[in-house]
Amino acid sequence: MTILVSFLIVVVLPPPAYGHAALSPRTSAPGKVEVYQVIIFAETSAPTILVELLVPEGMDVQNVEPTVGWLHNLVRNSSGSVSKIVWNGTLRIGGQVELRFVAKNADKEGEYAFKVLQKYANGEVAEWDYAGMRVRLEPRAEIPIVGYLLIVVVIVTVTFGFVILRKRLKRTVD
Repeated sequence: MTILVSFLIVVVLPPPAYGHAALSPRTSAPGKVEVYQVIIFAETSAPTILVELLVPEGMDVQNVEPTVGWLHNLVRNSSGSVSKIVWNGTLRIGGQVELRFVAKNADKEGEYAFKVLQKYANGEVAEWDYAGMRVRLEPRAEIPIVGYLLIVVVIVTVTFGFVILRKRLKRTVD
């Protein structure tokens, strides 16, 4: 019985959670202007009051979308590029907030790591710089419109070919 109760506690009850963050999309194309979303979760015993997003070199932040209840500031480096976005607001315990920004991706392929600092009302700070905060830039093979038209023509031709073949076979059988 003790083993069963222990098993249920370990498997059924969720582990104690802390805050965390997630970035999307996780893949994009070099040089593309992309809308990114950072979701911040507040799972500690204190509300989140500030979120800092450290922007990797090569990523060009162009705009930050307004979020109800949150104000943002852009911090620029010596070259004038945005190196950090700081959001101030209140995220209640157990809640989540979606923070969006627009950035032109770096021109080089590779993995780019964003980092989040989540500050709580009790003074604690959590750092999030794990795989869930990285974007992979890789070229995407895009089919030009001519390619799509060619595919449609092939499908239509094959379909009509089968219809005509079926009619001929039906005539020869009758």
